[in-house]
Amino acid sequence: MSRPFARLKLGYYPLPTEEARNIHSLLAASSSYSAIDPCAGDGTALLKITSDTSAHLAAVEIDSDRAAGCIQRGIATVHGSVFQCKVQADSSSLLYLNPPYDTELGPHSNRRMESVFLEHCYRWLRTDGVLVFVIPVATLNSCARLLASQFDRLSVFRLEHPECVRFHQVVIFGTRKKSHARGEPQGVDALLRAGYRPNLIPPLNKDVTERCAIPPWPPPAIHYTGLPLDQIEDAIERSIAMQNARGVLIRQPAIQSRSAISQPLTSMTDASQTPSTPSDSP
Repeated sequence: MSRPFARLKLGYYPLPTEEARNIHSLLAASSSYSAIDPCAGDGTALLKITSDTSAHLAAVEIDSDRAAGCIQRGIATVHGSVFQCKVQADSSSLLYLNPPYDTELGPHSNRRMESVFLEHCYRWLRTDGVLVFVIPVATLNSCARLLASQFDRLSVFRLEHPECVRFHQVVIFGTRKKSHARGEPQGVDALLRAGYRPNLIPPLNKDVTERCAIPPWPPPAIHYTGLPLDQIEDAIERSIAMQNARGVLIRQPAIQSRSAISQPLTSMTDASQTPSTPSDSP
């Protein structure tokens, strides 16, 4: 995908509904649990993935319109940056992560955002909690070591919807390791091979029979420590500076005078250029 196009979309590539249903079919929940989406969009994907279950849903979304869509759909949503959100470690049963597809802009490493989001959010999952991670296959290698060190029962599937094929998307399922087993990147070689040979990754479809059991857990709590973006936008709209700037930024329609309307310019020009007729001499 082109970098300018990713910038234009703010790195937002919503999961097609068909793929959300396929993911849902691989998840099993016998009781109420907590589910969190750090890049929720309008919340459609999270709702589809957790449909027909007793899930307590929470989300973070930086775009104001999409955050409003989440809230309208009944999801407890924080409008702001996920990096200004605090969630207690080991407090969520399901983490659905479809992060922005881009490269961070910084003075040093300029890592892929998929890896940055994973590193920030994976700690939210409790032991045996389920990760659903949607990324372009080319970025799998940058995430492989962290995935292998923190998750077991890892599975990678290719998404077949035309939009997903366009961006070479895969979905990774994993279960959070028990605390004593975390840190050892077992299985990293298999992930690296999948990243280098994506044509060998099996598709996610109805033929997949394995299931990921989601453990029960109470609702997650997201504490936002950033600036109140909604209040700032409202304050800017009402500010004196914005009122003064409207005259410069917004072009006012031209208003013609009544005399100009009653006497067209062409008529005045014609009248002035018409020679007077000399009177006949006696």
